[in-house]
Amino acid sequence: MTDRTMILDGGKLPMQMDRVDEILNSAEIGIYRIIMRKGEHPRLQGSAKLRELLGVDKDCSFTEEEFYDY
Repeated sequence: MTDRTMILDGGKLPMQMDRVDEILNSAEIGIYRIIMRKGEHPRLQGSAKLRELLGVDKDCSFTEEEFYDY
């Protein structure tokens, strides 16, 4: 099991990533990362909340490339 802890404020405020996810979801905030490499199709990695906000069904099996195109 991976450690899902985020360190805030120079290490003074450890926060569990599950709690961060909960805060972002309750604030209706979706997060994403676009990966662009020379010679490759761009890829989009997005949170479940981002998918919901974009209207993508949670059972949709887009590849990261297809999600970027969407």
